[in-house]
This record gives sequence, structure tokens and C-alpha cells, in this order.
Amino acid sequence: MSKTRPAYAPHSLRTSTWGDADLTLKETDSGEVVLISTAFTGTNNRTATLPSAKKGLYFKFFWTVADGTGNAYRAIKTAATSELIKGTVFVYDINTADQSNDIVANQLNGSSHDEIRINDDIQKGSFVELICDGSHWYTADSQIFTNETGADAVTES
Repeated sequence: MSKTRPAYAPHSLRTSTWGDADLTLKETDSGEVVLISTAFTGTNNRTATLPSAKKGLYFKFFWTVADGTGNAYRAIKTAATSELIKGTVFVYDINTADQSNDIVANQLNGSSHDEIRINDDIQKGSFVELICDGSHWYTADSQIFTNETGADAVTES
């Protein structure tokens, strides 16, 4: 008699969108791919706030459109000042202009939430993946394509 294997549910990718507004993520959103599907314009900065640190939380931010003009930025920030974002964000320049401030690892005034600011002129296909160890957030992978930034990696220790 042959054994039958259990049927597995096909993989279903969970997604949410981050348009031209701020976004607050919850613990129950973990595992989602956050699609940046609406470009923002002008000088209105947009912020995605991660949930409080808990081991195993994971998010991927993926640009499906070219994003940003002017001096605006998207910020991905932690929920608490004691939580850091650690790792490297790789930036790929598609021309020769040097605007190395287009990716900024930041802790505002040394007392606010840690954040990664991804400034204007981000190209579709860019992404940042973050995973949490229960205390801090780490960049698991990243590729930011821009037509304005320097081709350097920016590291947050």
C-alpha cells in the first residue's frame, strides 16, 4: 500500500501597500511584502513605523513604481528609541550624479526612533528586507536603485 502525502496549501504571498501616506505596521502584518505602488511627489515625507521588536518579525519593502521627486523621503522607523536598525543598505547608481544623502541611516537628535530614510528618485525594483531578533531590526537584504545617489553602501552599526 502506498502512502499518500498530505496536501500542502500553495504558497500565498501576503502583501500590503504603502502609497502617498504614512503607514503603521502591526505584529500581525509580519511576513508581508509592503508594495510601494503609488509614487509620492513634492515635499511630503512618508513614514512606515515598524511594530515593537519581537523575535522573528519580518517585512520586505518593494518599489513597484519609480518613487519620489523633489526633496521628499520615505522613512522606515522603529517603534521605540531603544530598538535599532542594524546592517547595510546597498545603493546602486544608474548615472554619475553624486547625491550620497539620498540614503540616510538616522537616529534623530540621538533620542528619537531609529530610521532609514530613502530619499527621492528611487527606481522600481528597489527593495529593503528587515528581520527582528527580539531587540533590534536587521537588514536581511537590500537593493536600492536610484538615478541620483552615489554608488556606495551605507552602513548602520
